Amino acid sequence: MNVLSVAGFVFREFLLQRITLLLIAALVILLLIFTFTVHIVVADGKTVSISILNGNPISGENAHLMAQLFTESLSSLGFVSVLVLCIISTAGLVPEMFARGTMVFLLTKSLPRLSILLGIFAGAVGAFAAIQVLAYGTFWVILSMKVGSFEPFFLTFILPSVVSFASVFSMMLLLSILLRSVSVIASLALFHVVVLSELLAARESIPSTGFLYSAIRQVANVLYYALPQAAGLLDSAKRIALGKAFPVQPYLFSCLSAMLLFLLSWLSFRRKDI
Repeated sequence: MNVLSVAGFVFREFLLQRITLLLIAALVILLLIFTFTVHIVVADGKTVSISILNGNPISGENAHLMAQLFTESLSSLGFVSVLVLCIISTAGLVPEMFARGTMVFLLTKSLPRLSILLGIFAGAVGAFAAIQVLAYGTFWVILSMKVGSFEPFFLTFILPSVVSFASVFSMMLLLSILLRSVSVIASLALFHVVVLSELLAARESIPSTGFLYSAIRQVANVLYYALPQAAGLLDSAKRIALGKAFPVQPYLFSCLSAMLLFLLSWLSFRRKDI
């Protein structure tokens, strides 16, 4: 029994969750719909014609604008929906390991607590990355065959999704050790992704005059750099989908946040009686 064994167990548990299986099925159906209903013509790197179900094609500048709108909307929807569903799917992983006695079993095998947490983290993030590679890799191949050119840059869209989930799962890991309530863990993680990260990303709009506003702004700055930057990574994903340059700051601080939250998880797990 080692880290890889724990990672493999969590990897399988993640992929066999009902929500995960429904997500994979939905992605397959959406890819099939896109394959057989959307027809795209590209010339000199610019979309010149789009038609759906062999209807009247949209051409010229309208086709190019529609392609950009479609790409941005699809990237945002794909990023948020997959992240939200995977948060819901993994919220109960660690609490169930406590409830079913899996943690006690792992500790009886003289496996260090740090190794257990590393295995859980690696298994969950690895499963999420596998879903992303399956979904966006397949979509990239289909899209490339439709337009007649392969753009490897598009595959980097997987990076912000994986970094975002890794940092959010680190937070969920800490909450799982402290709370063990699946509903609370999922609610807090979803609140951060959907609401809090967006508010923190807009912290610069808080007035800097006055003691109260200044204090709120300082707290917002601390939380912005300490917690996963889901909003910044979503913006990066949209930029990648549109072929634009993207900043590295959200990746850097999300990775640092993941390391900090994982460290706190380990310190909490060390002191916890099971």
